[in-house]
Amino acid sequence: MQSFSKLLDEIAEYIKVDSNLSEDMKVESAAIASHFLQNTRGDIPLLNNNTRRKLHQLLTSKENREDGIYACEGCEELPNIEIADLFNELPYPPPKKWDFTFIDLFAGIGGFRQAFQAAGGKCVFSSEWNKYAQKTYAANYGEIPYGDIRAIPKEQIPTHDVLCAGFPCQPFSLAGVSKKNSLGRKHGFEDETQGTLFFEIKEILRLKRPKAFMLENVKNLLSHDKGRTFEVIRKSLVDELGYVIGYKVVNGAAWVPQHRERIYILGFDPQQINISPNDIIVPDRPELDYKYPKLSSIIKPALRQKSRGMTD
Repeated sequence: MQSFSKLLDEIAEYIKVDSNLSEDMKVESAAIASHFLQNTRGDIPLLNNNTRRKLHQLLTSKENREDGIYACEGCEELPNIEIADLFNELPYPPPKKWDFTFIDLFAGIGGFRQAFQAAGGKCVFSSEWNKYAQKTYAANYGEIPYGDIRAIPKEQIPTHDVLCAGFPCQPFSLAGVSKKNSLGRKHGFEDETQGTLFFEIKEILRLKRPKAFMLENVKNLLSHDKGRTFEVIRKSLVDELGYVIGYKVVNGAAWVPQHRERIYILGFDPQQINISPNDIIVPDRPELDYKYPKLSSIIKPALRQKSRGMTD
């Protein structure tokens, strides 16, 4: 039986050869392939309709079915095993049923995805440009995030209910600003590499108009440039896009053994959800029945798993 990773590699190579991708976009072939496998009927950025049709034919042809390549997800007329069954190999397989959809921008290794997937959501698009984070994300979720979000046509991003984004913090963090100052480099929105990425989020919100969003950044975002940076963000979300927002600095140490203060910005579209700012609650501590984990309960299982892998 063909494994998920082998099937993914074959489809990625097929896309690279068959599609009309430019040379600089062929690097996204694996991301396109993994997004296709997770959402064969949905919108996939950079995947043209002709290549999509050929992929469906490839995955559902009689010859390939006899060779163990699986039927496309949602092809009810095909009785054999679906692609979705291959996801059982993964630590966190995509849900077979879901209550809402979301996208995962600046995804890192998938913290947002794990939480929102556990809450009943299905991720329909992910983006992360760090190659090591991409590998970890793929190992956990079976999806390779697209790279530089600036290179992805925003209109091709799938429609979604919730936008999640932990946009880069270095231009705003205390340590990042201090380092950039010492090197004579610009920070905040004047950092042309990372500081302007919030406006990529803004454009996606404008075009796709999700019901809600959740943004995360360092607490210094509130005070950066004497509050002017955050005011630009607030005006963009509230005055220009018309979202209702709430925000708070929360210390993750209330949930896990790590001191990690971050600002969380929650937003809702009042045209789709009847809500006011006073209705938005950002919790700063877990519920009373929450069982606080010990650091050993997080590290030791991982070490035991690694040890078993070395001795197998």
